[in-house]
Amino acid sequence: TDNPVSYTILQPILFASRKSCNSEGNDYLQTGAHHFTFSLFSGPDQMETAAKKGQAANQHLYLVSDIVPESKPVLPESESFFSVNDPNIHITAVKKAKDKNAVVIRMFNQTGIQGDVSVHSYFPIQSVRHTNIIEMDGKTIPSKTNEFDVNADGYSIETVEADMR
Repeated sequence: TDNPVSYTILQPILFASRKSCNSEGNDYLQTGAHHFTFSLFSGPDQMETAAKKGQAANQHLYLVSDIVPESKPVLPESESFFSVNDPNIHITAVKKAKDKNAVVIRMFNQTGIQGDVSVHSYFPIQSVRHTNIIEMDGKTIPSKTNEFDVNADGYSIETVEADMR
């Protein structure tokens, strides 16, 4: 810098890779532009408080207007499409599967503690597969009528594909 300062500066840097860092690794399959936002806090706060501040800074509020009420709503306002039983597991995406008539649920574990998380669905579930983040491969996991369990490693991103037919 042309004007250095004597105090510490914290500056996060995001690098983009198109190929694995492993010398024998593969090219990354997710093409297109990828955007990332982050927040940085310093101070005497505990990790839990800092994590909540970071989440609040990154969860933008969106305005929805001109809502047309459904004439015969299926989902009561007091219910959710999906919910989890662990406050440290956060559902970040619910979307249609890329190549199938199924629903993809993506969640992350914000702690280093591994454990099983129960995912509850308002709608009946036929089958569930634990898959990777780009919805390839996968292993069938047991499910009940409206619930299934996922093993979430510490700080992991978990992706499941649920057949809701």
